[in-house]
Amino acid sequence: MKIDKRRARAITQRLGMPGDVIIQRLQIVKENTFIEKQNLTTAHPNWNIQKDARLLMLGKLINICEITQFSLHLLRKALDDEWYQSNLTHKTQQDPEYRMILTIEWERATKYRFGMSLFTLTESSFRVFLRSIDSTACKGATSPFESISKSLLGPKQLGFAGADRKVAEELLDFIRIIRNLIHNDGVFFDEDGKDKVATYRDRQYILYNGKPVDFVSWKLLLDLADDIQRLLSQVISQPKICSRSEVLDPYGVFQQGAG
Repeated sequence: MKIDKRRARAITQRLGMPGDVIIQRLQIVKENTFIEKQNLTTAHPNWNIQKDARLLMLGKLINICEITQFSLHLLRKALDDEWYQSNLTHKTQQDPEYRMILTIEWERATKYRFGMSLFTLTESSFRVFLRSIDSTACKGATSPFESISKSLLGPKQLGFAGADRKVAEELLDFIRIIRNLIHNDGVFFDEDGKDKVATYRDRQYILYNGKPVDFVSWKLLLDLADDIQRLLSQVISQPKICSRSEVLDPYGVFQQGAG
């Protein structure tokens, strides 16, 4: 093994913490989610483990963490010049600056995919859950996500208590911002051309319209993963959700049919 120190320093700076710490944090989210899924399976033996959205959504979170861990392990290998040389052999790939660019883009793609996957999982879960308890709400759960989340947590549906609802809505508003930032490669754009202040975990984040944002760190995304896992578990445990004989995930049904 021959680690390129320059690339290693660049990646360490971008990660903001040792890669092993990120991988361990992901492992904790995976294990907590697995325990929750196992408890639900035991408590509700009638739920179809291959089709029920309440179980499949938790399984998807486990998979998101798993693929992110895998990508980080490969990123570590990309810092090894011997591994790099044996796997990327084209002449243009041997230029030191190209190696630096490729390694940085690998880290960026892993980070973006992780953040986007967390939002996609949350959005798709909320749409499925809302549709399962009220098929007419928010035009069959096809309205913008902000409407979906407010409807699902609101008094006509799950009726989250004041404090719980405030925390959940701040989390959901924040992950929508993260989603939009990823769409714009880290630059914030407001539809009205205004700056914005977002709140998450009692901390305020200032977003300037048309300016890059630098606060979306790996630590922040890992905190979001923790909170999303807890929120999904909290939603699934609500009587209106957990008392149903089935909550089908359309993609899970599609997979079954395709198989």
